[in-house]
Amino acid sequence: MSWNCPKKTKQNADRAQQQGRIYAITANDAAKSDTLIRGKCEISGKVLTALYDTGASHSLFDFNKAAELRLKVSALSFDLHVRTSASKTVVTKIGCQEVPFRVKNQEFVHDFIYFPITELDLILGLDWLSMNLVLLDCFERSIWFIYEESKGPVVARSYYLW
Repeated sequence: MSWNCPKKTKQNADRAQQQGRIYAITANDAAKSDTLIRGKCEISGKVLTALYDTGASHSLFDFNKAAELRLKVSALSFDLHVRTSASKTVVTKIGCQEVPFRVKNQEFVHDFIYFPITELDLILGLDWLSMNLVLLDCFERSIWFIYEESKGPVVARSYYLW
């Protein structure tokens, strides 16, 4: 009988795989570090809690918050295997493209990957930090936005460490 059954194929065998890492996915994880900076950003008129994390390879968005904001879900062209600080690997396959948001009156557009985050709305990882010439000054607890066409950096000093 089993010879009549269709052969089982390995699901997603042809999908590209990427590795990612993240330091903190909860407020408690973030509280254990002296180098993470928490701040606010605005999306669709709502103020959100953001974590600026150089230990995160990708920028991540909490799925529930994205649904609340009605952000459009799209499938990634790859499976992202994210290694967390608890040495667990979480695989995610969806995200949202070209999300407009504001940090300290500066406009940005970035792609985010959906991820289960607790007590945070989004994590701005190394991909966003490096793409936008952002410097984190943990000693001064400030974020520097450096623009090529401007005469100097824009400094956000009201951010704080966990």
